[in-house]
Amino acid sequence: MPPMASGSPHDRPLVSPAVASPSAEFPFPAALAPAATWPLTEQRTLVLALAALLVLAATFRVQGLDYGGFSEDEINKVNAVRAYATGDFTANAEHPMLMKLAMLASTRAAEAWNRLAAAGGMATVTPEAALRLPNAIVGAATVIPLFLVARSFFGPLVALWAALLLALDVTVTGLNRIGKEDTFLVFFLLFGTWFYEEARARYTPGGEPPHRWYAAAGASFGLMLASKYMIYYLGLWALFRLAAGAEERKGRPRVARTGAAPGRPAPRAFYLAAAAAFLAVNPVILWPPTWVYFLHYTGGGTMTHHGAYFAGRIYPNAITDTPWGLPWHFYLLYLAVKIPLPVLAAVGVGLVELVRRRRERGAVFARVFLLFFLLPSSLAAAKFARYLLPTLVVLELVAALGIVRALDLAIRWRAPRLRTAATAAIVASVVVGALNAQVTAAPFASVQLNAIGHRLATPGALFPNDELYDVGMREAVEWIAGRAAAGASLASDAPGVVAEYVRRAGRSDLEARSLAQAGIPSPPAEIWLLVQNSHACFESEQLVAQVRRRQRPLFIYRVRGTPSVEVFHLDLRPGR
Repeated sequence: MPPMASGSPHDRPLVSPAVASPSAEFPFPAALAPAATWPLTEQRTLVLALAALLVLAATFRVQGLDYGGFSEDEINKVNAVRAYATGDFTANAEHPMLMKLAMLASTRAAEAWNRLAAAGGMATVTPEAALRLPNAIVGAATVIPLFLVARSFFGPLVALWAALLLALDVTVTGLNRIGKEDTFLVFFLLFGTWFYEEARARYTPGGEPPHRWYAAAGASFGLMLASKYMIYYLGLWALFRLAAGAEERKGRPRVARTGAAPGRPAPRAFYLAAAAAFLAVNPVILWPPTWVYFLHYTGGGTMTHHGAYFAGRIYPNAITDTPWGLPWHFYLLYLAVKIPLPVLAAVGVGLVELVRRRRERGAVFARVFLLFFLLPSSLAAAKFARYLLPTLVVLELVAALGIVRALDLAIRWRAPRLRTAATAAIVASVVVGALNAQVTAAPFASVQLNAIGHRLATPGALFPNDELYDVGMREAVEWIAGRAAAGASLASDAPGVVAEYVRRAGRSDLEARSLAQAGIPSPPAEIWLLVQNSHACFESEQLVAQVRRRQRPLFIYRVRGTPSVEVFHLDLRPGR
């Protein structure tokens, strides 16, 4: 690592000058440090604090990963991991390889552990937990790049708050506990941003560019694209660079960065490292059958049903339905009912700070990633809560900025008692509110609602596709498998999930049938119908409504009081 140039973010005071006041000091416990043996310096204090936050984040994300059975999306990963194990890397080719390789390693490690555990009488790892573990670990580890990015932009105090908020964020926890690519994307997006900001800080005009830092940034962005083919975020990052450079040329930035080169393009090392990292973990992109699959996928060939259930009705959700798909306020409502109210208030203060400090690079970064995701994505027909993950992480940064600003104003009060009470109230309300949401929602973090959300609906009723996520299908199939006659048909809009758990139940005689594509089989047949609002679609809407009018379900799996899966028995055999 090259020596740090003057103006490196590591040389800054612990509280950013733009936020600090004479009374706003970081509570550095120097008096508690064993000075002779291991002095507790500022840097070591930050490392210890970050390590504690990493453990806290991992605790919430890793525990009880088998809280629910596989979802239909995760079944695609299960099948891809099985194909990878045989040397076939073209499965699930609409998504790149990085996360699936991590899932393969986790699954193999779990299988090896289970063999040892069975011999020693120890606890085993379920397939669900093994598949989701890489996401949970990477999700917890995201506190590190978020801290680094926040420190680079706003200083260590804002960075600590941002990392704490991310560790405690129950909505992010829920998204980190599913087997989808967005968690990996955010992790490498943040690291790429930080490495580039560090390279920029270390560059001095007329000197040699810090190629290793630029290469690290490029490799991170390459791994981001090897996590999910979302080049849009690379475009947002490029837009941020242009906008930040324009703001710096315009004005009077509050925090000048010595040695920065606002207009300098990335050197060749950046692009070479990005391409090398992307191809190293995603070589399947060079394989012609992958592109054949791409054409099939983009042409809608893999869609098995149409429509998505939101707030009591089904909406079109194909990208070709834009702008007449899911309502434009989908994402805004999700944020309003999910974020704990004290944190939501901090976001409000932070948004004001983004305007007040509009010329700073950090403020430009947050504005670009919030505005240019929420505006176009709110108009698109297809919407999923997991697409909000980068936005949620940026909002942690905004909320941290708001908290530090509020604390700065509170400690300016002249009355010592009022100052202490206000500071304690701000800290306690934010931390206790976020922690309470985590604890009370576990293990179903995705269904958590704040006070606004509880007034509007029950948990899982507004966004069932994202909140319930096929939870209960495992238990429903197990219940049916113990009662169904030989040759019975299990019809649902998640046939891949049903097939997996039918196989595990040892009932190879049962048929997992797609309700949307194949409908109800003709008599004579014993039919079990599994109904989920999370998979409600136009193709099966009328049939499901008709069955619900005629009979009551024999089995209901509920999550926080909301039905996730309902099971009906339709016996169409003659004489029945």
